[in-house]
Amino acid sequence: MGDKLPVIWPYEPHTAAKHAILRAYLSAWFPILASIKRAKRVLFLDGFAGPGEYTKGEPGSPAIAIQIALQHRAQFRVPVRLAFIEADKDRHAHLCRVVERLRTGAAATSNQIDIRPPILGDCATHLAATLDAYAKRGGEFGPALVFLDQFGYSDVPMPLIARVLVQPRCEVFTYIHAEGMTRFLKKAEIHGAVSDAFGSDDWKRALTVPQGERAKVLAHEYERALRERAGARYVWRFAMHGADDTLLYWLFFCTNDRLGLEKMKSAMNDVDTSGGYFSFSDARSPDQAIMFSRCTPEWLAEHLTTHFAGREVSVDAIEEHVLVATPLVKCRGVLGGLERAGKITAINPPKGRRKAAFNHPGMLLRFENRGLG
Repeated sequence: MGDKLPVIWPYEPHTAAKHAILRAYLSAWFPILASIKRAKRVLFLDGFAGPGEYTKGEPGSPAIAIQIALQHRAQFRVPVRLAFIEADKDRHAHLCRVVERLRTGAAATSNQIDIRPPILGDCATHLAATLDAYAKRGGEFGPALVFLDQFGYSDVPMPLIARVLVQPRCEVFTYIHAEGMTRFLKKAEIHGAVSDAFGSDDWKRALTVPQGERAKVLAHEYERALRERAGARYVWRFAMHGADDTLLYWLFFCTNDRLGLEKMKSAMNDVDTSGGYFSFSDARSPDQAIMFSRCTPEWLAEHLTTHFAGREVSVDAIEEHVLVATPLVKCRGVLGGLERAGKITAINPPKGRRKAAFNHPGMLLRFENRGLG
């Protein structure tokens, strides 16, 4: 989808799914970040904020962030700052009206909610200038979540994402328009913009594969770029599909904090209730996520016993593997089942430990050797 939309436009099911992820994550993220002792404030920056609502009054991402901050039951230790950037003049004007209307609710909360007037301009320009200003005065930009929900794939250069992620306690939730990129990938005039977005020419490997495989290659290369060039320790993506079940875009979440990844994957699970591949499709149902039936406790038990066969591994390393390398978030219940079945053995359990209890991250578990059979 290119940016050929009117000032406001209809609310699509895949957009509702994206907003459900954002809503669930912010609900967990605001109180966690606002409890950090060194933090002076928590920042949510929406870099491509849009008009703030859709044709039937459905809230856009700025309105969602404001509503969550204003209505949250937790008491924030520090102010929560909400900032918005929008490049289109008419959408910016509409957003200003939406924000002003919601701002009136700030008087009803005891929390400090700092709702900034929306900025009219280019996201990359303003974000870079903001980072420059913090660096000049020696301040910390974080804790911050930067939401980069661009219309296409060329408005956010990889070095800018790297500048955000190098800051302490900062995360990026970004978007790539897969359908548009794959459709026009052979056009040489877009190659420079794609290289800026990826931070190199490595994406050009997608030019050498069949059309049907390009999206997979591009997603892999962009995720690799986020890790290697932007410095993200953890990256997770969510694929959105349209009414004909074709891939529309990817959402990539980037963080250097394991708890951040856990909370985002939990938010994604609120949308993809199967705990599956985190793909959403309008074609299956306007209100349901695609089910990925393999991702059951039985599937995870099989995966762990195969992956760690014959090895001694700490509980912490197993939990990190599950979080980073599988669609699931938690595994202690599955580990309990494996221990009761005699497929894993605790090597150095703490005194008084009960069977199937995994509260000590350093405890080693030995997985049975599955052999060749």
